Amino acid sequence: MAGKDEEEIILQTFMVKRSQNKKLFTPVNFKGRWVVLKRRALAYYDSDGERRRERGRIATDSIHTVEQAQLAELSKQIPDGVAENSQYKYPFQVGYTEQNTDYTLYLIVGDHSERLHWIHTIRSLCVCNTRRPRYHPGAWSARRWACCDGERRSAPGCQIATIWPLPEPQLEILVQKEKPVNDVTPVTAAVTMPGGGGAPPGTPSAKPKDKPRTKVVVALYPFKAIESGDLSLEKGAEYEVIDDSQEHWWKVKDENGSVGYIPSNYVKEKETIGLQKYEWYVGEMSRQRAESLLKQEDKEGCFVVRNSSTKGMYTLSLYTKVNHPQTKHYHIKQNSRGEFYLSDKHCCPSIPELINYHKHNSGGLCSRLKATPCDRPAPPTAGLSHGMCYI
Repeated sequence: MAGKDEEEIILQTFMVKRSQNKKLFTPVNFKGRWVVLKRRALAYYDSDGERRRERGRIATDSIHTVEQAQLAELSKQIPDGVAENSQYKYPFQVGYTEQNTDYTLYLIVGDHSERLHWIHTIRSLCVCNTRRPRYHPGAWSARRWACCDGERRSAPGCQIATIWPLPEPQLEILVQKEKPVNDVTPVTAAVTMPGGGGAPPGTPSAKPKDKPRTKVVVALYPFKAIESGDLSLEKGAEYEVIDDSQEHWWKVKDENGSVGYIPSNYVKEKETIGLQKYEWYVGEMSRQRAESLLKQEDKEGCFVVRNSSTKGMYTLSLYTKVNHPQTKHYHIKQNSRGEFYLSDKHCCPSIPELINYHKHNSGGLCSRLKATPCDRPAPPTAGLSHGMCYI
C-alpha cells in the first residue's frame, strides 16, 4: 500500500493560511504554507522543499463546506515577509468535522481565478460527502461571527451554501446488470423485453444523445453594471453564457446564479483563453516595449510574459535594480516531458504554475517575481450598457 506521501497530487501551490483558533484565547495569525490537495487529504507544509514539515492535514471525506470567505482583518494582519500583502487578498474556506466538532480552514490565494479553481476541484473531489446547507462567509473572531454578529460559535450559518455540481453518471454504470449464474454471454447496453423484441417504450438507447455544450467565458476586464439588466464582471471570474445571439452584449449567469448582460469583448471563452486571463501575460509585445513598460513602473521584480520572436515560445521579461536598473529576458523552455522551466532544476507542468513558483523562489533568476504592471486598459463597449445600446 502506498504511503500517504505517495498518493498522486491533484493541486499544489503556496497560500497564506489563517490560524484556526481551535483553543480558546489563541491569537489570530497568518502564515505562509505550501498547500497540497490529494484524493484523500488536504495537507499544508512549512515549505515546498524536500525537507518540508507537515503542519496540518484534513481528510477529504470530512469536508462539508467549500466557499469563498470574507476576512476583513486580512490586510492588517498578514505580516511583512510572509507574502506580498497586496497580492494575497482572495480567501476561501474549507469546513470540516474532526472528532464530532466542526472547524474551518481559511486559505488565501493571490488570484481570483485560482481561488475558483481550488473551490471547484475540492467540491468535485468531495461531491459525495454530507454537506452543510448554510455557512458563515465571515470568520469567528472576538467571540462573534464577523458576518452576522452571532455570538454562538456553533450557530447555523447566515448564508445558504452553494449547490455543488453533481458528477455525471457513466452510461456503463446505469445499464450494467448482474449476470445470471449460468450465463456467460456479456450483458449488452440494450434492455430487452421478456420474450425478445426491442427496448421497451421510454427506454433510452444505448448511445447517449449529445448534450448541448455549455459555453463558459472568463472575464478579462472588470465591468460595473449601470442598469438593472446588466451584470457586473469580476476580472478572472467565470460566467455561463445563456444568450450570445447579439454581437456586442451577451446574457450570462455568474457562480451565484445572478443573470444579466455583459459586453462581449470583455470576456473570452474558457476553452480558448489560454494565458490571456493572467494579468502578467501581454501577448504580442515587443522586447523594446516591455523594457519601456517595466522601466516606467520602476519596481524590483516587476515582470511580464510575452510571445517570443520564435513562434510558439514565450519570454519572461523581468526588471531588477540589482547593481543598476535593467530588464532581463528569459526564454521559457520546455523539456521532453512537456514541462516548462526557466532553470532546469525547477520544472512545472504549466506556465502559470511556473510563474507561481518563481513568485516565491528566485530559482536562478535575478529576482523573485513580485509585481506586474498596471492593468491593461479595458476596450470600449458598444454603448454604456445593454439598455442604452439596444432601444
